[in-house]
Amino acid sequence: MTPDQRLLEAAATGHVAAILVALDAGANINTRGDLERTPLCVAIEAGHFDAAAALIDRRADLTLKCYADFTALHLAARDGHTDVVKKLLAAGAASTERVLNDVMTVATMSSKGKPEIVQLLQDARLQLARPSATEGNPTQQLITAAHDGRLDDVRAALAAGAEVNARDGRGMEALSWAALRGHSDVVKLLLASGATVNGLNGVGWPPLGQACGQGHVEAVRALLAGGADVNQAFDGGKTALACAAHQGHTGVVELLRQAGAVIPIARLAEDAASGDAHAVRAWLAAGADPNARTAEGDTPLTLAGKAGHLEVVTALLDGGAKPDFTDAAKRTALMFAAFQGRVEVVRLLIERGADLNLVSGADFTALDYAAKGVELEIALLLHSCGAKMGDVGSVLSFVCDQGHVELAKVVLAHKPALDALDGNGVCGLHYAAIRGHLELAKLLLEKGAGVNVLSKGGLTPLVLAQRGGHAGLVELLKQHGAK
Repeated sequence: MTPDQRLLEAAATGHVAAILVALDAGANINTRGDLERTPLCVAIEAGHFDAAAALIDRRADLTLKCYADFTALHLAARDGHTDVVKKLLAAGAASTERVLNDVMTVATMSSKGKPEIVQLLQDARLQLARPSATEGNPTQQLITAAHDGRLDDVRAALAAGAEVNARDGRGMEALSWAALRGHSDVVKLLLASGATVNGLNGVGWPPLGQACGQGHVEAVRALLAGGADVNQAFDGGKTALACAAHQGHTGVVELLRQAGAVIPIARLAEDAASGDAHAVRAWLAAGADPNARTAEGDTPLTLAGKAGHLEVVTALLDGGAKPDFTDAAKRTALMFAAFQGRVEVVRLLIERGADLNLVSGADFTALDYAAKGVELEIALLLHSCGAKMGDVGSVLSFVCDQGHVELAKVVLAHKPALDALDGNGVCGLHYAAIRGHLELAKLLLEKGAGVNVLSKGGLTPLVLAQRGGHAGLVELLKQHGAK
């Protein structure tokens, strides 16, 4: 085995001593293995922080790309390795805003991505961001001075005739840069000099949103005092409160709430439905009502339960959501989870005291929904916990039509009227005869179903089985006295 091969193997196993030995033996620290991965990329994907740190310390090339044009920073951000991201950023892995934007896209799209990693990347991007302006005239000098927080130079540029609301090549005006950087004294001076407090910069953000996203309390205070609209919507529906809450800036959140910031239930519901537990916790910490309904009548808990987002359901329950709070159709999170087959969510809701026997506007209980969703495991779980059925006749017709014997056993335990005709004018044994469900027919007959019951159209199960050409069923029915 060559030194390069030993190095790749050591990186894959996280053996730091073996990495150092291989390097001392002449291994190329930037050698390539499968998928064009360097030892650093291999160590990161394997989750070996110490191995990755050792390679970074030995000056592995941080810019090299492997498959999908991913660098080490892409991989660490994608896989949620916060400590590796910190180490890579400190070592200069992101030299341009373009790289950071690309890595942030990967981190936000990944199921393993973490909010704290996105924040690290945003902070790193902020450190690189500079006004796109050159020195040479008062307006350009104003923008640069506002970015840097040089109050006297801002004052001088204004005195020299700088246009206070002019934008640089990035679409950023002086007030946006000052707010983004948290220079509260500059913010106050710019506002006093006529800066537009609620204007949107080139990327569609107001100064208040810029300051809130970075947690700059004093800059936020100055902007609010200067007339900033605390509930202004921007960039696809964001608000200043959302920016602060999602980044965990509690001081800013408190200030905004005192100023009248409103928590839109639609955003909490949207985040719950998408599975964004971090955002949901942030909204709850900001004072959102977990039991509010959207304009459509949905609740955050029912949406999260339907989608099976266990972490979000947990966060909502911990934050005060009532497990039995219903949507506009009187459906609970348990009902949705049961129908959609979200077993772990069902277990959690049961543990948290959800009422198993509430009835929806359609007269169904959670057990009814489990059967209607053909979710046997959940039906058995609910049944074992004492759940009742709301419309046992309707559910019996459904499972008989499906021919689901095990679900039928659960339904039969709730003593349905076996020979009662449903809205289609047939009973369970008729469905079995029509569909050719032999095992189901055996079960129904064992439980006492009438072999000669007439459908609304005057047909017996035997006639229906004969018409369908179900020879086995015909024989079975005759054995039980069918005519």
